[in-house]
Amino acid sequence: MRPFERTKGRPGKVWGPLLTKEVPLPTNSWFENLVLGDSLDDEMTSRVFTIPYVMDTAGPVAGVRTHGSGVKASVNIVEQTWNPLYGVTLGSVEAVQAQVVRDTGSGAPRQFGIELQWSAREKAGAFMSAPVVRGSPYTTMTYQGMTPKVVASMAPLNGQVLVDGRLVDCAALGEDVANATAHGSVDPEAPAFWVERDVAVTFAASDMTWLVFVSSPGLFRCDFRGALAPPNQLKVPFFRLEAAAVVREGGLRLALVNNCTTATSDPTFCPAAPTGVRKHDRTGYAALLRAHAGVYPAVSPDQALCAPPPTLSLCSASHRCCRIAVLSLPSLRPRCALAAPSLRPRCALAAPSLRR
Repeated sequence: MRPFERTKGRPGKVWGPLLTKEVPLPTNSWFENLVLGDSLDDEMTSRVFTIPYVMDTAGPVAGVRTHGSGVKASVNIVEQTWNPLYGVTLGSVEAVQAQVVRDTGSGAPRQFGIELQWSAREKAGAFMSAPVVRGSPYTTMTYQGMTPKVVASMAPLNGQVLVDGRLVDCAALGEDVANATAHGSVDPEAPAFWVERDVAVTFAASDMTWLVFVSSPGLFRCDFRGALAPPNQLKVPFFRLEAAAVVREGGLRLALVNNCTTATSDPTFCPAAPTGVRKHDRTGYAALLRAHAGVYPAVSPDQALCAPPPTLSLCSASHRCCRIAVLSLPSLRPRCALAAPSLRPRCALAAPSLRR
């Protein structure tokens, strides 16, 4: 037999401190593309299917990129479709080290999901982390001593965003993409606007509207260029929304609210209703997303008792809360719920439920 050397399927640096611990690492998991090999910033190799989204870690900046998807069906096949140009990334202004699986002290990740962490290169103790789970309508990124940032490879409709129900103009950039950098910041001289609850962004190219929820009120800035990045410029940000200051403890949440806002997009992502109308009214769904934006998914297993908030939690000193926990039905498990409108978790024992 010829010698066989496995190089790309073995546990890599992404497992971080878990590599030195005697814990079994999951195999054949739905999220394994996020933890195999070293090409974790490549769209083809880091892609996972969280349902309803397609997610990867290959956006213009380090972080989690979320893609809205559609369904294409024929007599012989049903497939999920998406366009990498239409993805939206939650990241940070600061440069970060390569992603690792966050060590929560509870052993290896379970099948429910995995939590990724990016540490700041030049700020000791600062990091951002994202629980990647299946079935959630939200993508979540939490921040510790870092500056939240949202990036896309397409421009917002009319160069505007909807901030708590009011239109705000983003700063316009030049059309030149040759000298554009993904790691720059919005001009600090650009007008800042106060966000109390959320920012709605409709992208002209995809016709998709996304809601960005903030963990606490604060100042933000945004800018944009052109209309859509060419296929060879996926790493160039054509839209940036970022906090005006470092967030000590907080987070952003992202949710697709409408995939057919003006009915001008590809019908693959904007199918016609039985009445023949393509434009979708998602007012009710937006209200539902806003109503439940305070309950977020988590991936650390089985913490049956609430404890004082750990150093790296999102809890304030006045809260008793459990670390992000997975509900294991049908037994009673603690779940982290959020007291609206903030993203600070409060611990509550939940009766058997499918809510996460």
